[in-house]
Amino acid sequence: MFFVISGYCITASARSTIRREEKTSRFLYRRLRRIYPPFWISIIIVASVPFLTELISSVKTGSYTPPTSLGNNLGYLNYTVFEWIRLTTLTQVFWPVENANSLQAKFTTINAVYWTLAIEVQFYLVVALSLSLSRRFLYSLLLVVTVSCLILSSLGISAKTGLFIPYWQMFAIGVLLCFAMEKGWSLGGSKLQSTKFIRTLSPLILIIGVVTFIVRCLNGYEPSWILFSVFFASSLWLVKPYDETLKKLSENRYLKSLFTPLICLGAISYTLYLLHDRLQFLTAQLVRQVFEINSIIYDMSVTLVTCILCWPIYLLFEAPFVKSKSSNERNSTLSQEASCSDEIYPEAPSKS
Repeated sequence: MFFVISGYCITASARSTIRREEKTSRFLYRRLRRIYPPFWISIIIVASVPFLTELISSVKTGSYTPPTSLGNNLGYLNYTVFEWIRLTTLTQVFWPVENANSLQAKFTTINAVYWTLAIEVQFYLVVALSLSLSRRFLYSLLLVVTVSCLILSSLGISAKTGLFIPYWQMFAIGVLLCFAMEKGWSLGGSKLQSTKFIRTLSPLILIIGVVTFIVRCLNGYEPSWILFSVFFASSLWLVKPYDETLKKLSENRYLKSLFTPLICLGAISYTLYLLHDRLQFLTAQLVRQVFEINSIIYDMSVTLVTCILCWPIYLLFEAPFVKSKSSNERNSTLSQEASCSDEIYPEAPSKS
């Protein structure tokens, strides 16, 4: 899901870069500025969680026991300077780590989810290179890079190398999804709105597909990453025609309170992604003082409190990096885009 969404979002960002006639360096700067500072802050928070957890325990037990590196999850307590450099630059993904049989295992000693971020940064670099082809970059991205990755994968490029190649297909599915939506290729989309039957058919297909998929998985079916990516992208494609309907519902004063938590969850998704795997241990320590472990209310409470804790972290350490321009610069950019988007990109999506 993460790679498909990334393929869509990075492609949309790159297309905007072309429409605004910005330099490739500007695109890359914005993306890396968006990714790295919150990532560095997350390392500090993640590394502090075991100490905070022990501190909470000491309030109840009366004694504080500092965490040790005996467990694999706390291996960062023994990191050398060079290992910290590899982690903060995400080049750890290329480094051979003893007993690590996957990319995830290379980061388990501090935070397992970081491995996907290391692949993500490589996607950024590939898109930046493709931007040098300007208007044709999307086609080169889909065709040249995808075909090259398929060939290299067939030659036995191992996922353990840390290269993005084995994961590109999922990213390419997101790129294709962005292209399809931009062109209006959707059931009940702009070219088919007069066909009520088709607009009714798309949610029915989605519901049947999701239910069938879940039932099969509950019966032991394990889909490949590629198959799941296709399923996930297809689901997003099918609900695209209802974006405007959902937007109107979210603006309804009676329904706004139902949509606000979802919108907030979307806003903090990157912070939540970076921290949930470790922050949940801290929240579990708090929640278990109130609810019994192994109960549904306990699990739901841990999830809810983890999300709530991520909100102030998002406001302090991620939100400042979401926008890289001043209001005047953004307004100027919108004015320029309004005047030249039709000329540069007749097929460009509306600014809304």
